[in-house]
Amino acid sequence: MVDKRKIIGLLVLMFAILSVATNLTACELFNNKNDSNKKITWNEISSLTELLAMKSENSYKLTADINLGGREWTPLEVANFDGDGHTISNGYVGRSGEMVTFLSEVASVKNLTISDFEYFLTESCSKGSLVVGKAEQVSNVHVKNCKFKSYMHISLAGITYQAEDVTDCSVEDLDVSGNVDFAGIVFENIIYEVHAVSEIINCTLNNCVINCDGLGGIVYVQTSSDLKISNCAISECEIEASGNVGLVLLSSNSNLGGMTVEQCFVSNNNVFSTNSEKAFIAGVVAKESRDSNVEINDCLVQGNTFKCNQKAESNIAGVCTQNIGRIRNCLVINNNFDAVKGISATLCTQSSGAILFCGAYENVNQSEGEFYPLSAPQIVMINCFVTNADSSLDTLAEEDQRLQKDVWLDPDNIRSKLTLNTDVWQLVNGQLPKLKNFA
Repeated sequence: MVDKRKIIGLLVLMFAILSVATNLTACELFNNKNDSNKKITWNEISSLTELLAMKSENSYKLTADINLGGREWTPLEVANFDGDGHTISNGYVGRSGEMVTFLSEVASVKNLTISDFEYFLTESCSKGSLVVGKAEQVSNVHVKNCKFKSYMHISLAGITYQAEDVTDCSVEDLDVSGNVDFAGIVFENIIYEVHAVSEIINCTLNNCVINCDGLGGIVYVQTSSDLKISNCAISECEIEASGNVGLVLLSSNSNLGGMTVEQCFVSNNNVFSTNSEKAFIAGVVAKESRDSNVEINDCLVQGNTFKCNQKAESNIAGVCTQNIGRIRNCLVINNNFDAVKGISATLCTQSSGAILFCGAYENVNQSEGEFYPLSAPQIVMINCFVTNADSSLDTLAEEDQRLQKDVWLDPDNIRSKLTLNTDVWQLVNGQLPKLKNFA
């Protein structure tokens, strides 16, 4: 007689085994490769021959700089990669499968510099990145003096196309041209752990020449819930774009949860929109989805030029063109706005959220269309102040029309008016406020 209890027990055991196997298959790229409770075995490499022989199941650590000598590089997948402070240079990357990049997929990549690479795309390829296609953790990775040109449309990132956490990374002296949607650091964020927060921290884009379609200076688009962008900077860049531009983030998604942009510094960039119809251009976030929960805190936008095509009716804002969340303790200083026949504002052009304790100082308007020294009418503003070089202040309440220059240059006055946190802001008598991390 068949023992039903044994049969049921065997079925339960088989189900459990199949479940574990299925889960491992789905997560093997990251959980098997980079288990935090498992010690990583590093294979040391120091030559081009060893670099080309890397295998997907192993983790590697550089022990010397490697010069590819102009060799064409085919993207490789490895478990983990540690550059250990070394540089890989003088490579050439064309189309290789679905992703144009250096490493296609890793659990983690760190302590690496990619220098003097050329990326040239002549065939169809939808995604690309100068360092890694997909990663869970990216830290201390740098791109220097590289060029990317594409004759086909591609979505491209300076460091990684997809990642959960990216810290202490930089892109400098990069030349980008062609039919490209470009993100300076990360194209889209992803989440691998339930209830996790995707973080992009201490990353910079500096001294780059970028001709593209759309641009997200640090991140292109929020595609997973709870994104935090903190202590990032974009500076000294020449940008010409046919689409929308957000110098920190291009676009958020309301269905994915909250997002915070804080303590970011946007300085001395020249942005020109070639769009002949309508574009959204912003110093921090260009477009937020309706009902999104976005907070922009303690950001400084200084010394930039924003200009549109003569035929366009675009929106230009020093902080955000479409804000549905909250802007707090942000300063917009010495920028030049030229929306031509469109709408421009030092803080925000459209909003159903609130703007708190923000200020605009000596910004110049060259637009023929509507210009708002702070924000468009019907936006909730609390303790926001302005002094501008050549703009009408008719849209402001009488008591908030103007701060004298000496208020901005006096730490006690500026602190009391705008409640700036001295842990974040450097306030020195006779000087304009500065973010401490970029002072």
